[in-house]
This record gives sequence, structure tokens and C-alpha cells, in this order.
Amino acid sequence: MLNPALARALEKQYGISLDAATFVALSDDDGTFKPNAVIDQLRRLTGHLGEIVVQPRLVVSSFEEVAPALVADAKSLDHPVLDAAAGDATAKWTLEEGYQAVEAADADRRDPSTDVLLLDADAEQEHIVAQIAAGNSLVVRTLPGTGATQTIVNALGMLVGQNKRVLVVSPRRASLRGIAQRLGDVGLAGMAVSPSSLRRDVVRGIARNEKAIQPQLAEVDEALVRLRSVLIDYREALSRTDETLWVSVFDCVAELSRLALLPHPPTTTARLTPQAVRALAGDRASVAATMVEAARLGEFRYGPGDSPWYGAQFATGDEAARAHGIAKKLHADGLPRLLIKANALIGSTRMRPFTTIAELGIYLRLLSELRDTLDKFDASVFDRSLSELIVATAPRRDAPRCRAPTAGGSRSSRASTCARACMWAICTRRSPRSSSSASCGSATSPRA
Repeated sequence: MLNPALARALEKQYGISLDAATFVALSDDDGTFKPNAVIDQLRRLTGHLGEIVVQPRLVVSSFEEVAPALVADAKSLDHPVLDAAAGDATAKWTLEEGYQAVEAADADRRDPSTDVLLLDADAEQEHIVAQIAAGNSLVVRTLPGTGATQTIVNALGMLVGQNKRVLVVSPRRASLRGIAQRLGDVGLAGMAVSPSSLRRDVVRGIARNEKAIQPQLAEVDEALVRLRSVLIDYREALSRTDETLWVSVFDCVAELSRLALLPHPPTTTARLTPQAVRALAGDRASVAATMVEAARLGEFRYGPGDSPWYGAQFATGDEAARAHGIAKKLHADGLPRLLIKANALIGSTRMRPFTTIAELGIYLRLLSELRDTLDKFDASVFDRSLSELIVATAPRRDAPRCRAPTAGGSRSSRASTCARACMWAICTRRSPRSSSSASCGSATSPRA
């Protein structure tokens, strides 16, 4: 048969009338279907149009034209929504006038007995369900993954709760299966019926209704109200603005989170007293601008070489104030007097002038050690004869042994012998291999 949609389109747009019987006859060659003659005839009829190209193509299909039947059915339907969608101004005005604006009840304030949603929903989804429950006609455009299926399920539960029948249509079977699956997940598998399994679904729905028991939710609702009030108070406390500082805990946490997400989060060890925080609360914007400008000028670039106070830690404010007072006193009185005396002392020597306090300390330790050495130095060692010094500093094999004095020896000779032996012991005590020198040194008298 000739495609009636093709014949109608050529007739309407180009004024070309196609004879269906002629085309069917051209395709019949002694009982064999051969479309070549049909294609050639169509080329001859449309060849002068230029914008139509006829090419042979084999397509396997039922070739059922459903559009006229659908249009015919729509013409016989008397419904304002269909008429408005078709462009009827009166029907559109009727729908607009019949719209009843409703607002979904706040989930934090409403009575738990009125919470009849089957699945979780956010504020926008609850608003859609409330519009449907009020009888308003609407179109909802959604993206995949935005909760369209759960919104449909909630709308179904709301309408069924109003003893209404609902027809759900979809161009995709997967969407219908998803809705049925969600209903089954909440224990309402028998609420929906499908044309393909109508008998089974009806029997299952009746069986579910016969076994259904009215739930006792009074205690659950009461517990929900108590817990909800605690959470609401906690949330309000977080968002409540402080009367002194004019900020809330939520504001502080949000700002700290923003700073932490910066490429280079700011850090500081500075802490402000409550009095300072309250003093800054009135005009934080100007204080912040001043601190930003100070940071730009390098005020907060702080390191070991920037201040002698770097790294100082104080347990209390009084301890810090006491340390600051000592530093002021040293700066005003102690340090200037120290520098005057130090310059006079170092100037009396041949050492170069010091440049830092640390270098002055090195000079003072050196002079102190020299003084200690000179205080302990005994000049009587130079009263000895040169021969005794030579013997005392001679090699170990040439040094005399410290023997006990004989009975007939004089006292002066014994002292001279012991002095030489002790000087030899002092000069050779550095050798770790000498045991006799250590014993000889330990045998000397304090005077020697």
C-alpha cells in the first residue's frame, strides 16, 4: 500500500497527487513485488523540485500510522488541560484562574501526623508535592539524578491518601519499573497495577489491604517532636548573633572554612584578649583594612632577626609585663653604662673595638681567663738556676730519679733534688705512658 503520510505531505506541500492504486499496480510484476517501477515514477513526479531526492532503501517495519488515530481521540476528549496544551485560550485561562497557591509546611514545625511522604524529600520537592495535592496542574522539568522518581512516588502516596486514582504514563518502561521498585521498597508493592499484569497486581493489592494494620505512631511522634526541638535549639544557637560581637558561631565557622580553602591559608599564633575582641567588634572593617595594609608593608614578616623578643613565651600577662619592664630598664640605664665601661676597658688593650654584645662577651671571657692565669702564676720559678731548668726539661732518660734522701744528706740538697724531680715530673706528666712521673708528681709537696 502507498504510505498515506507521504501522499498527504506531497499533496499539502507541493500539490502533487499520488494515486495509491496506480502505485500498487506498478509494484506488482506477475505477483512479484518489485519496487523499482514505483521509485522511477516517484522520481519523474518530483524531479522538477530539486530539493527532493528519491533513493531506493529497504526498511523493515509495520508501517502503522498512529498519528491520525491519536488526533481523532484527542478531538473527542473534553478536558481543560488537553485543550490548554492544544492552544485553547479559554482553557488556559480556566487553568490559570483555578490555580491555588500553596506552600509546603515547614518540616521543622509541622505536626508529625501530617508528614505522609513515603520517601525523603527536600524543600523544593515538597513544594511540588504540595502543588499536586492541592489539585494544581503543573509541568516539572528535571535532570537525571535530581530525585524525579522519589518525587513521583511521594505524589502518588499523597493522592492515594486522598482516595484518588492516578494514571502514570511514561515513554520508557525503565521509569515505570523504577517507580514500582520504589513503592515495593517502602512496603507498598500492591499499590500500583500494570496493564500487562493487571489480574496479579489487583489480587496482590487486595491481599495487602486485608493484612494491613493501622500503625500506632503516637509515641514515635512524641519522641520525634522532643528530639526535633533539641536539634532546632542547637541550630538556632549556632546561628544566633552575639549581642556584643555581632557575629554567630556559624559565621565564624564559615569564615574559617573559607580561609582554610585558600591556596595559602593564613596562620598566626597571636591571641586577643576578650577585652580586645569586644573593642574591635564595633568597626571590624576598618581594623581589617588597617591590618591588611600593615601586612602589605611587611609589618607581620617576623623572624629571628627582626626582634630580640622572637620566640619568647610567657605564661601570663604579668610575666610578660615584668620582662618588658626589665628590658626597658636595661635599655635606658644598664646597657649605656655597660657600653661606656666596656669601650674604656677594650680601648686600653690592643684588641680591635667590639661590634656586638656577643663579641664583647668573648673579649671579657678572654681577659678574665688571662687574669685568672696571672693570679695563679708564681714568679719564683725564674729564681732557679739555668742548669736546674735544663735538667727539669731534659729527656726522661736523663732526668734524675726522686729517691728518698740519705740520713747524712743536708736539708738544702734534699730540697734541691726534690725540686728538680718535681719540675721534671710536671714537664713530662703530659705523656700517658709515664707512670713513674705521675707517682713522682704525686709525691711532691704543695710548696714544690
